[in-house]
Amino acid sequence: GIPLARGRSFDEHDDASRDPVVMINESMERRFWPNEDPVGKRIKIGTRNLVIWMTIIGVVKDVRNVGLAAGIGYSAYTPFAQGPARGMDMAVRTRGDPQALLATITAELRRAEPALLIERAQTMQDRIDQSVAPRRLNSALLGLFAMLALLLSLVGLYGVVAFAVRQRTREFGIRIALGASSGRVLLLVLQRGMGLAAIGVAIGLPAAIAGSRLLTSLLFGIRTTDPTVLGTVSLLVTGVALVACSVPAWRASRVAPIEALRSE
Repeated sequence: GIPLARGRSFDEHDDASRDPVVMINESMERRFWPNEDPVGKRIKIGTRNLVIWMTIIGVVKDVRNVGLAAGIGYSAYTPFAQGPARGMDMAVRTRGDPQALLATITAELRRAEPALLIERAQTMQDRIDQSVAPRRLNSALLGLFAMLALLLSLVGLYGVVAFAVRQRTREFGIRIALGASSGRVLLLVLQRGMGLAAIGVAIGLPAAIAGSRLLTSLLFGIRTTDPTVLGTVSLLVTGVALVACSVPAWRASRVAPIEALRSE
């Protein structure tokens, strides 16, 4: 199922009676044939005592054979009929739930060859889950700490704005007594609180971009500096700040002038 980039794939004619053939991945093509078509070229594969010349018949897309965290290296594929091995990995594409067919597939293999040693039988999803399990745990812990940090910022911002409103209670009372509307007082408090949030976002975005390299090993197929993610988080923090400022702002807009003046 690996996509073919150029050339051809193996067929029933690529057996032991034909010249050895091989397919390479795109990384190998870029390294050794950067400006030419490698199809038709010959390469040596083997050990020091046994070297076999093989003809390249095709180039396939890069895949991660070891795990999502492992880098993509040079890969060469040979037909099983030209080089049988004592051990192999076999992948079975199924329709429906693959977990339900594991026992059936294993039983059929043992029926075909009773002496066959099956080291492990699992679904592809299980293999992927095992590959990313450590990083998934780290990501979950990091997400938990991020939520705690967001909660602390909510409480802290609320406390700062509420304290500032209490300190300026007499001022708000005087403003209202002189004709300021409740909406004007509400907007005044929100501007102060959201100004603090804006400063936090302005500092946090560059810091997040600078520290994004630390998250590279935890992400697959996602850029650490994705504008959509950064924009969404900025909007989330701004929304949290708006909620934190709303309650003190609402209280400030309801200050009675006489009570505010008597508080002194």
